[in-house]
Amino acid sequence: MINIEDLVKFLNIIALLIVPLSFFWTIKYQHKARVREIIFSRYKEYSIEYIKIHTKIARDLENLSEEKIKEKYNPKNADDWANLLFIAAQYNFAGLLIKDKEADLELIFQLYTPRAIIIFWKKLQCVIIEIREKSEDSRFWEPFEILYDNAVKWCRQ
Repeated sequence: MINIEDLVKFLNIIALLIVPLSFFWTIKYQHKARVREIIFSRYKEYSIEYIKIHTKIARDLENLSEEKIKEKYNPKNADDWANLLFIAAQYNFAGLLIKDKEADLELIFQLYTPRAIIIFWKKLQCVIIEIREKSEDSRFWEPFEILYDNAVKWCRQ
């Protein structure tokens, strides 16, 4: 026969274990939901403009030599430079989310095509290295580089 007092003690212990687990579970998923909300609101806000600029720069990167890329995408050419910063900021933001473990790779690579990230990084690396050298900031666009590294790994899977 089951002792009622023992059963009550056992159920109290179980409840004490469940409450903290439930609390941590809730916090973890609220945080993830908040991050997803930020990502999607930012993505919606920039989507049309982003696509136009991304397409323009992608065409340039495909057709221009490294020297022409450096010539075109620098602070002296305000519009082209602003467009490049706009795209790089998007990739930087995504890389920052990965770096800080705020978003998982699957979500990021549903929003940003890994192959496009790889192409952009490879083609713009000459510009980025030059900026890093001139500014003596070896971490300039580091989150973008982190995004690139993860895109390469993702494509190898």
